[in-house]
Amino acid sequence: MSPLPDQRRSPLLACLALALMAVGHGCGGGGGDGLPDGGEPDGDAGVPSDPSAEGQFVVAEVVLGEDGTPYGSVFGTIISPRLGFHTVAMEQGACRLSTYEPGDCGPDYCDGICDTEGVCRPYPLSLSAGVVTFSGLAQDITIAGNEYGYYPDFQPAGQLFDPGDPVGLAAAGAAVPAFEVAASGVGPIRIPLERFADGDPDFTLRLEDGADLALSWTPAEPGTRVRLALLTNNRGHGFPVDALIECDVADTGSLTVPRELVEAFPEKPYQYACAGSDCPTSSLVRYRAATTAAGDHDIELRVESQLQFLIVHP
Repeated sequence: MSPLPDQRRSPLLACLALALMAVGHGCGGGGGDGLPDGGEPDGDAGVPSDPSAEGQFVVAEVVLGEDGTPYGSVFGTIISPRLGFHTVAMEQGACRLSTYEPGDCGPDYCDGICDTEGVCRPYPLSLSAGVVTFSGLAQDITIAGNEYGYYPDFQPAGQLFDPGDPVGLAAAGAAVPAFEVAASGVGPIRIPLERFADGDPDFTLRLEDGADLALSWTPAEPGTRVRLALLTNNRGHGFPVDALIECDVADTGSLTVPRELVEAFPEKPYQYACAGSDCPTSSLVRYRAATTAAGDHDIELRVESQLQFLIVHP
């Protein structure tokens, strides 16, 4: 039986299932089942993002490097179930190192996704909630959506929101019932980066063995959270990255990646571009997140400021 127009499945969804879990890195990233909260219990600490939410919508202001030109990124998907492809290899405090190994389902053809335990799972469904509208931005954005999710015909340029501005998301409803959810805007976040190669801008972060990786920024923004994602390359276009370090903390102006995780992270040479595989940027993200229920489906809206950069290790 053919799938309904607003409820489809496709091999490309193996990639889309990761798209929002890698803080804006498309199919080069991935994630797991959430991160520990590195901050103390605090009503003003912000709500951690839920990487397993079926509906994930992002409104982001993005900058590449210390002095890059900001641009907007607005998108979303509702994928059921939302799969994880990485296994946690090491975890300390608010940070963890996860790795990816392709699954082996044996000699039989897997008409789906072979997970890390060798189980052939059906392709996840891409669900529609009808037309969605992002409001409270410099300009409202309405997206009809398609079988792969919600991606506008254009990405807005310049500043989308000010810190504290309410940003809303409303869906008309379809296979997923109508819903509304809102989160507040955040301020930009920056850390010092270096120029690794002549002629390049300052957009590289070096990971050094033998010490913790300590990052700090000013000002802190109480009531928000900060998420760090350090990504390796993958083994081919569209595959999950081989390894990543993720940290998620309440914004106090700093975070520390323990030495043990840095030293266990694979080698990552300087690459501005690569062929045969993806070499996605890493990121430091300040965000606020809010969730709501739409029938049996959980929906998350994340409003964030992304600093993207390259990494080198060691």
